[in-house]
Amino acid sequence: MDEFELEIKQEFISEAADLLFQAEEVFLTLENSTPDEEMLNLLFRVAHNLKGTSMAVGFEQISELTHHTENLILKIQQNEIPLTTKVIDVLFAFKDKVEEMLDGYKENLEATFDISEVVHNLEVILGGDYHDSMEASEDSPSLENEREEKYENEAKGDAQPDLNLDQNLLPLSNSEEEASGSKKPQVKAPKKKEDTDEDIRVKLSRINKVNDYIGELVILQTVLEQKRGVEITDDLSISSISQMSKIFKELQSMAMSLRMLPLKSTFQRMQRIVRDTSKALNKDIKLELRGEDTEVDKKVVEFILDPLVHIVRNGIDHGVEAPHERTEAGKPSQGVIELFAFHEGSNLIIQITDDGKGIDPNIIRRKGIEKGILNESSPISDEEVIQLIFHPGFSTKETVSEVSGRGVGMDVVKTNIENLGGKVSLQSKVGTGSSFRIELPLTLAIVDGLIIESGDHKFALPLSQVQEIVQISKDNFASATGGGLYYKLRGNIIPVFSLAEKLDLKKDRPDLKEATAIITENKDGKFAVLIENVLYKQQVVIKELGADIKGFNGITGATILGNGKPSFIIDLKELYKDFFKLNNNTHFDIAC
Repeated sequence: MDEFELEIKQEFISEAADLLFQAEEVFLTLENSTPDEEMLNLLFRVAHNLKGTSMAVGFEQISELTHHTENLILKIQQNEIPLTTKVIDVLFAFKDKVEEMLDGYKENLEATFDISEVVHNLEVILGGDYHDSMEASEDSPSLENEREEKYENEAKGDAQPDLNLDQNLLPLSNSEEEASGSKKPQVKAPKKKEDTDEDIRVKLSRINKVNDYIGELVILQTVLEQKRGVEITDDLSISSISQMSKIFKELQSMAMSLRMLPLKSTFQRMQRIVRDTSKALNKDIKLELRGEDTEVDKKVVEFILDPLVHIVRNGIDHGVEAPHERTEAGKPSQGVIELFAFHEGSNLIIQITDDGKGIDPNIIRRKGIEKGILNESSPISDEEVIQLIFHPGFSTKETVSEVSGRGVGMDVVKTNIENLGGKVSLQSKVGTGSSFRIELPLTLAIVDGLIIESGDHKFALPLSQVQEIVQISKDNFASATGGGLYYKLRGNIIPVFSLAEKLDLKKDRPDLKEATAIITENKDGKFAVLIENVLYKQQVVIKELGADIKGFNGITGATILGNGKPSFIIDLKELYKDFFKLNNNTHFDIAC
């Protein structure tokens, strides 16, 4: 295969993914509304483009499969086949199969696939059997299992090679419209050229390189800022540095925006999750979306899918009641799950709310005692009890189903979100419903950091990990059975660590008469880390570690400080996670 053929095949894979996204959006709309002529024409053009271009680049199986689907869409347009649930299911199966084939072609451009089942189902529909009676064969996996595996695989990786900056469909020529027998939809008059923005497709690797260069400029700007007024004193230089800083900030903001993508595609996948899972559980649930055009860094978009899948599926299974239960409780028979995304400062906020039965803290408390997580006499509020659903292996489900009950979902949610530098919280009211709030940084390339000193070394600490900075004295220290140092913070006993000792910086623990401590928190609770000094706050441009350092526990990256010297970025939660695994049953005595 020559270089040109390789390039056009890879370009098709990327463009076809855009077409499938639009197709699924139309399928979901058609299922919940009366077919619209313009919408059906749009769908026909998607199929027509997919069939023609797949044949042109040599993917005959996609072309064959799309040919049958195009015939089905044409019959729907001509009112020969109604849009029953069975028809919509087959259209979704077509989309899923082509998506699976595209993923396969990414690994092997010569791959072949079994499309016989989807083709058979399409031919059954075209043959006139479009009533809702088709059942999966006994020896084939359920659609629910297939889709669950599909979404989990997508959540683990498979990033697209390009950032798609143009999702517009290619229009059919007049002759193609006439041959298809479809009418050309009415469209608005095109805007004047000077009033429109033109889109281009840019490789993600190029955007990443631009952001790397911008990061270097931000570092240089930080170095100059620290020298301004100290080593650089003339008015012209000071004025130039000030102006340059403003330009760098604008340039950085523009460069970061190139990696930003709307959450629309992720939210659309949630529509499929709600559709498929509610059908599997015989529930009537509507998904309401708000803020799907909210933009966030591409890497965040990739990592947020899996937590959202877990929360939404859990809401359908555990939260929203069956129609008859809702009616008996005086609620509408149809349940509602809402996804709402918005920006708050430099963070992305996603709220997932359901109008189900809520979480009963008494049930959670009882399960926590059964599992040995809580003591019967534990002085813990209902709000704190509810947070136990994030504990590893915790589940109130008595039986394991295809949807949930394995006790891994909410733990995965919390872990994945915290790994992104974010946090998740939950509020719930019995009989009313539950609401999850996910807070994430908009970008993972540049973060606000705190520069600290420990053992005569300087480190960068993501500001998101700092709850507070305190001066602690020995009067409030506590001892523990089995050793270790603990601190009494506003009535709570928390473990205390020395960063210098942990990193073996050959310096004793700071003077315990009075020391500076960073207070942070992981899933097991708060803890304090002793350091020498807090130096200053700085935007931290994250650099990847070299192969000889990568994988070192608690070191997540490197950056360049304002003095031009490199520094490690510390993850305190990762650095001390082993301590909490070994010390879950520690008992304390106040030392003073």
